Amino acid sequence: MTIRWDETWHRLREWTNGQARAEKLAAQVLDAEGFTSVDPSHPLGGPDGGKDAIAIKGDDRWIMAAYFPRGQQDFSAVRAKFVGDHAGVARNDATGIAFVTNQELSLAERRQLLEQVAPTPVDLFHLERLTVILDRPNMHAVRRQFLDIDMPAPAAAGAPSAAQVQFAAQELEENIEDLRRRIKHAIPSRVFWADLLVWNIYEDYKEALRGYPDVAKPVSDAYRSFRELNDIVPKARLGTLMPEAEVAELLDRVDQMAHASGLLLKLIAQLSDG
Repeated sequence: MTIRWDETWHRLREWTNGQARAEKLAAQVLDAEGFTSVDPSHPLGGPDGGKDAIAIKGDDRWIMAAYFPRGQQDFSAVRAKFVGDHAGVARNDATGIAFVTNQELSLAERRQLLEQVAPTPVDLFHLERLTVILDRPNMHAVRRQFLDIDMPAPAAAGAPSAAQVQFAAQELEENIEDLRRRIKHAIPSRVFWADLLVWNIYEDYKEALRGYPDVAKPVSDAYRSFRELNDIVPKARLGTLMPEAEVAELLDRVDQMAHASGLLLKLIAQLSDG
């Protein structure tokens, strides 16, 4: 059987292995992404109390929900499942929800899901992010166990292809542009809001950019700046006024984001011409 370079992506999207195996795979993904004490509920069937697993992130209790239908579903179905699973946060006295799904989600759709349940913290593992995680060399055993792909990940065989780098650069540029736009909209209001609690996806793509250090370093710095916003805007300050000094600092971060975004656009153009 021919193994496609994007075999992981295809097998995830066309999932035929049922809910039990999906929950077990999702638990492995959370473990790989820094969650601890991952405790599945009833992957083989039975009342689960509104969650597929409980896990710890930092010092907080989170629930995990897995949604792996066969093939791409309408966004309305994904949203309904996500909102229904979110009810398990309160039922289990949890802080946030890790939603693990084999569905493609655009940046706008991801934002809609986060806004739907704000201010609940959400860690969203969608199809593209899952593929990046499972294609890491150290996830070979998990990929083999759950997807029956008995081969090293494409990235393990050498440097990423130009197409892979272009995809990573495009995804990062779109994310930076989206965050920069939302922060610019927040600054005139002088009021902190949930969209300043940003999500870091740079870790998913940094390996693809490793051959372009002049681009990778500024992008890495921009994402580090994004993470620092979580310290600047803890949940208790949402809806409060921004001190003038912090407005100036946010403007500096917007400039940093714009610089990183510009470098990524140049790299995309360079790879397209090549």
